[in-house]
Amino acid sequence: MDNDRSKHKEGIQELDRHSRLNNDVELQKRSTLWENLKSLADTIVNIWRK
Repeated sequence: MDNDRSKHKEGIQELDRHSRLNNDVELQKRSTLWENLKSLADTIVNIWRK
């Protein structure tokens, strides 16, 4: 029975780790998207100012 609990706990820890990795990737994607949008907006404003 203890072995089953140990495996269950390891499975939960692995899911948590996987979830954190996915969240990190999502945050990086959002960050990159916002950086790209800001860069595009800056470029448009700079062209408009000329």
